[in-house]
Amino acid sequence: MASKEQIIKEIELHTRDKILYKILIGSKAWYIGVTEYPKERKMKHKHPDKWRMWKTSSANVARSIERHFLDKGFKGSHGGGKNTLYVYVY
Repeated sequence: MASKEQIIKEIELHTRDKILYKILIGSKAWYIGVTEYPKERKMKHKHPDKWRMWKTSSANVARSIERHFLDKGFKGSHGGGKNTLYVYVY
C-alpha cells in the first residue's frame, strides 16, 4: 500500500502527463473522489478512460488526499461513505 505522499505524487504525475488536455481545459478537467466501493463508483461514473485508483491506509488519509486536490481546483465533492479507503481520479 502506497503512502499518502506517494499517492499524491502518482496523482500529480498521472494528471500532468495529459499535457495537451490540461492546457486546453486546466485542472478543473480532473475529478477526485473517495469511496468504499471502487467498482460500483467507477460504474456510476460510466467507466471513464482516465480512471486511476489507489487504496489508502485509512479513510482519513483518503479524505486528506481528496482535500489536497480539491484545493488545487479538481472537481469533486466530499462524500463516498464512512470507510472510504479508496481515492480515485479521472
